[in-house]
Amino acid sequence: MTVQERDELLETAVPLHDGPSSRRFNVRRLPDGSLQMFDAKCHDPSGPAFHAHPASFVPARVLRVFRDSGLITDPEYKRLVKEFGQP
Repeated sequence: MTVQERDELLETAVPLHDGPSSRRFNVRRLPDGSLQMFDAKCHDPSGPAFHAHPASFVPARVLRVFRDSGLITDPEYKRLVKEFGQP
């Protein structure tokens, strides 16, 4: 991933709550069609500075934003909700 791709993922990430230091999530589709989910956590609220890593959990309401914006399909949404265990 390039620095530009990283910056774009953070810039377009979906915040979990209102506020500049909210945890954020994003998704990107790889060339093989698979999905890569990211979770960014704020480490410096005065900045804010974020540290991102592959997501082990994405809330269903964030997955709905991904689905509704066309980033993931409805079948992917349903599968991911089941995988993450949060309807």
